[in-house]
Amino acid sequence: MRQLKLSKAFTLIESGPVVLVTTNDGKKNNIMTISWTTVMDFTPQFALIKECAANIECKVVDIVSKHNIVVLEAIAAHIDPMRKETRRIHAVGDGTFIVDGRKMDRKKLMASKIPAGA
Repeated sequence: MRQLKLSKAFTLIESGPVVLVTTNDGKKNNIMTISWTTVMDFTPQFALIKECAANIECKVVDIVSKHNIVVLEAIAAHIDPMRKETRRIHAVGDGTFIVDGRKMDRKKLMASKIPAGA
């Protein structure tokens, strides 16, 4: 094996989908992108994004402040059965993305978000 620069280590584990998370505190809708997710539970009125392939509604069940982790419980899921485009975009973590096996290089567009040395 050859050694990999530590600044690139995250690209080995960032192959999951890019997820849009929406929230509402009763007053304001908010949205953010994340590419690190894990399902903890499947026990199923939040803002849905009609342009997305799927939406999963969740509620906050725990906040682990020490590690900045928010644990969510899925309460409903939605898909658009009429949607023709079903490919998923996966972030590698270094400014490149994979769409169902085809790698897209967007490093220039993502430059401000990529860790130094990646």
